[in-house]
Amino acid sequence: MEVVSPQTQHKNQKGVALIVVLSLVTVLVTLMSDLLFQSEITSRESQGEFNRLQAEISAVTGAQLAKLLLNLHMQIDGMTQELSKPDSATLKNIPENMRGMVQAQVSGIKTMLREQLGGKEIFEILNGLPIGKEGLDTLKDLAKIDIGAFDKGLENALKSIPGYFIIKTSSENAKFNLNSLSREFRNHGRAALLRILSGDKEKKLLEQKKLRSEDLVDYVTDYVSSSVERDKTMPYDLFKFTHRSKNAPLESLEELRRIPGFHDDDLYSVFSPYFTVWPMDVPKEFIDVNRAPIELLSAIFTKEGQEVKDEVWDKIEDMRASGQQILDIRDKSKYIPLADDPAGKDILSLLTGIESTVFKVEVQGFFQGIHRTYVSVISLKDKRESKMRTLYQRLY
Repeated sequence: MEVVSPQTQHKNQKGVALIVVLSLVTVLVTLMSDLLFQSEITSRESQGEFNRLQAEISAVTGAQLAKLLLNLHMQIDGMTQELSKPDSATLKNIPENMRGMVQAQVSGIKTMLREQLGGKEIFEILNGLPIGKEGLDTLKDLAKIDIGAFDKGLENALKSIPGYFIIKTSSENAKFNLNSLSREFRNHGRAALLRILSGDKEKKLLEQKKLRSEDLVDYVTDYVSSSVERDKTMPYDLFKFTHRSKNAPLESLEELRRIPGFHDDDLYSVFSPYFTVWPMDVPKEFIDVNRAPIELLSAIFTKEGQEVKDEVWDKIEDMRASGQQILDIRDKSKYIPLADDPAGKDILSLLTGIESTVFKVEVQGFFQGIHRTYVSVISLKDKRESKMRTLYQRLY
């Protein structure tokens, strides 16, 4: 039996203790590293949440600014329209010998503003510009508006936003409303949609997809309308859809993808920029001839098989570029002559107007590399209230 000396036993104990200590240190270091890592993650998550919140504040503040500009536009339009009426209550308060002069001056306000703003409306002047707390002076120079004079709270919010935002305000009346096919004037809507889908380039695209423009019009009508006579079997099974017609208006443009034909990515990307679903309760004269893209108008008012009359649309483009608009609804036919197109004349009379009342506001807010988007659809003329009304809003 081997006898271990006290010195050797002491050395062994020291070795074991060293191993234990090193093991404990390793465990502690691992635990500390894990805690520090978790702390770093928590800190980054907190910072990320803070950055997202700041980006949201920027986006919502930008949306408030866009609404203010739309409200100013609405007030100017309202004043112009009110004083242009022969029986205007406001006009009666003006001496009779001065009424003509006042009407003439007021009728020129919109044109004058558009000329000063380079052919744009007040709400369009800031589109695409990054705006932050350092940009108030630039904003005032561009829009010729002192924000503080209208809304001091908004001005203070603009000064205090931590990041910046970019606004895009556009007219939904500049598009073809697909929900018009669910209204009492659906036949005129169908005729207009058929023309949009029947241009030479559009037909070639549809032929590649083995589709016909007439069928696409039927599919949309069948999907959105609850009262059409269905004498065809809609091809939901052919495209392996598990759903059927909604028989009610579209609630979002993305819902268009549920309709046979438009489920195709190519067709959706080509046509969807010219379509809208707002407002869902479509009024007559919903297409604004002053703002609708020329390519959309020329498609609607060109009969199938005819050449586009470039001289007509060039004239309208030149007029827009100079800040002018069609100010009297009776003048539509002067600028868009349709003497040999009875169906086009009906569409022009029933479906087109000269003003926009529904706008889409899309604002991107940015802060420290994070961005949030606020989208809203706003009606300037609510049937129930004489003020702006939000039809849709989303923050993402």
